[in-house]
Amino acid sequence: MKITKAIFLILFIAIISCVSNKYIKSVGVFLTDIKLYESDYDGFNNKHRVYKITFNKSETRYINWEIHFYHNNKTRDISFPITAVYHKSDSTEIIRQTLNSIIESHWETSNHNWGWGWDKVGRWEPDKYYIKFYTEHEYIGAINFEIIDDMNLKYIKKIDSYIEHVKLYESDGNKIPQENRIYNNRFPKDTSQVINWELGLQHPFRKNDREFKIKSIYYDQNNQIIATYTNDFFINADWDSSYFHSGWGYSKSGSWEIGKYKVELYISEELIAITEFEIY
Repeated sequence: MKITKAIFLILFIAIISCVSNKYIKSVGVFLTDIKLYESDYDGFNNKHRVYKITFNKSETRYINWEIHFYHNNKTRDISFPITAVYHKSDSTEIIRQTLNSIIESHWETSNHNWGWGWDKVGRWEPDKYYIKFYTEHEYIGAINFEIIDDMNLKYIKKIDSYIEHVKLYESDGNKIPQENRIYNNRFPKDTSQVINWELGLQHPFRKNDREFKIKSIYYDQNNQIIATYTNDFFINADWDSSYFHSGWGYSKSGSWEIGKYKVELYISEELIAITEFEIY
């Protein structure tokens, strides 16, 4: 009799535990938990996961979800899709992904995970987000998370982008591939010709192509304008980041005067960046 009561008590606790979680009828499982963690692209299956719902922009690449099910006494293996839909705080859908999952009959519990994001940090726009989960046509559950801006990137409303960086490099006036550029803010008079700027932008949630102009103004050591010009640029809707460059100087080295200089960049008459350099 005691054994029977003990078994009954265990079964009762198990049932209470199960019904306290959401039952997914189309799959015949109980949802027990949804967690989030950050990683690089290869970290979806990383065992050293740090679960949280608040992430720093400067450290975040992929936001991965991990969903837990309880499904004791399965008589056969089952296959089913898990669809995760990422949303911004204003309900804008960012991405929809579907993971084809399997639960083997001898498993009592299972974890399923996937994620979405970028290979580089800093691409996430600071905001509050949420992910909704579905299987077949049945809603499973949702989880919220937040990206905190700890990078203090300047936002340019006119082109819906953030400034990632403004760097300077020297050239002879010909195009230098980005990977071969040597960035600096001090350049020797005897060998310097053209002083170029490089503007790095982030725009991960752009919906439309955008054409725009950047006006450059170069100032000499006396704060007098020595050059003003405008370039036409383009951002494709599919890009989450982009890099633009231009420059001004001389075709012959040694033409720069020794001193400190300044470059201002404008978009639609809005001053977006100021950077300084020195000729020594």
